[in-house]
Order: sequence, then structure tokens, then C-alpha cells
Amino acid sequence: MIEILIFAVAYAFLAALNFYRLIKGPTAADRMVAGDSMDVLITCSLILYALFSGRGIYLDIAVISAMLGIVDTMLVARYLEKADGRVTAVVVQKPGGDYLRLKARKGVILATGDFSANKEMMAK
Repeated sequence: MIEILIFAVAYAFLAALNFYRLIKGPTAADRMVAGDSMDVLITCSLILYALFSGRGIYLDIAVISAMLGIVDTMLVARYLEKADGRVTAVVVQKPGGDYLRLKARKGVILATGDFSANKEMMAK
């Protein structure tokens, strides 16, 4: 039981760091990564709570939270700008419908799900 408490304290510390990055930025890309990290921490926290409480419903909620995090990442990063065969910027759509161009200094990192469960895509 003490292991769960240790992990809970570690996750609380990481959540505080992510929350700081989410608020302070300095760029929109930093905020986007912090939001994705918060989603992962929330999912892990739900799994820990399911283990602690012995209730399986929290595992279902954790799976749904992870799935929504993948969809969120795909919706936010809809457009990529390429130059010389490299991704140089991401164009995202804000909730109001306006578009925002996030230019990369050294590179662009994308985090999404995969298509391993899609047999049609795997055949290609």
C-alpha cells in the first residue's frame, strides 16, 4: 500500500510541474504538450485509484480518458507545414475557429495513436 502512496506523491509533483507549464507557456506548443502530459497523468492516476479502491469502473474511465486524449491530439494538430522534406510548423485550429501557426525552431514532435487494430491500413 505504501507504494501507491509514493506513486501518488510523485504524480502530484509531476502534475504541478505540468500545470505550471500549461499556465506559463511560453509558447502554444508548450501548452499543448503540457495538456497532453496532464491527460497521461490523469489516466495513470485513475488506474492507481482503481487499484487502491478495488473498483473496476475507474479502469473504464481511464481507458476513455486515454482515448479522448488521442482524439484531442489529432484534432489540435490538423495541419503540418513542410519545407525541404521536413516538418517545419504546425497549423492548429483554435476552439473559436481561427487558425494558429506554430513554427518550429529545431523540430516538431507529434504524439498520436497508431492504426495497428485497423487491418485495412496494416495491409497497405
